[in-house]
Amino acid sequence: MCPEITDAEGKADEFMRQGPKTVIITLGHSGCYLKDSSFQGYLLASPYYGYYRSRRCFHCGIHWPELFGNLC
Repeated sequence: MCPEITDAEGKADEFMRQGPKTVIITLGHSGCYLKDSSFQGYLLASPYYGYYRSRRCFHCGIHWPELFGNLC
């Protein structure tokens, strides 16, 4: 959306001119840009440590049921 505007701040300004009170532009693994009447700025993405079907953490390889029991 708005390919002629290249930065998140400019896109947020354009969207706010169209009426929304809050704009959130997602930036993938980098996080997002949020703008409303009381705040504007970048928010970092939270790390996601998913798990394999074997319930081993993608990040560290720990087998979750050994630590926390069967969560499902």
